[in-house]
Amino acid sequence: GLVGSEMCIRDRYTIVATYSSETGSVELEPNDDQSSATRLTSGQSIEGNVSSTDDIDLYALTVDAAGTITIDFSTSDSDRDGWIFGLIDESGNVLASRSCDPCYEEVSLSSGVAGAGTYYVRVISGSSYSRPEPSYTIVATYSPETDGVELEPNDDQSSATRLTSGQSIEGNVSVSY
Repeated sequence: GLVGSEMCIRDRYTIVATYSSETGSVELEPNDDQSSATRLTSGQSIEGNVSSTDDIDLYALTVDAAGTITIDFSTSDSDRDGWIFGLIDESGNVLASRSCDPCYEEVSLSSGVAGAGTYYVRVISGSSYSRPEPSYTIVATYSPETDGVELEPNDDQSSATRLTSGQSIEGNVSVSY
């Protein structure tokens, strides 16, 4: 402890800091907005951590054409606060979202995308009171497959997904988060 202007040292310790330019499979902060989003390639596994209830983690995946984006989400341990993750487009429209609280096993979501562009995986705390402690891992995978998939965005008549008689379509109803 500190006594007046004198310092008492009771135990010695050593700190070693290292630096590596290899970032490969870890989230790069800050990544709270589209301009600073961590870039992903299809099928790449990346580990992240929600550092506060206000932290937004964004990951950018650029695709060349319409297709399906699937997000696999897993955690290093379950947490009562949990996470909310989803897919948004360049305009901030939520294309698909899902909560994971608590996460005991990998969960996935898929969304059709109507065209080429950059899409964003967004991860936030599932609680406004405290953040989840464990780290998480995401894998975003793009497939050019569009048969039987709702193509987002399709919130009005001009962007509606076209159906033919007897055709089955799989889709999502998402809420903003």
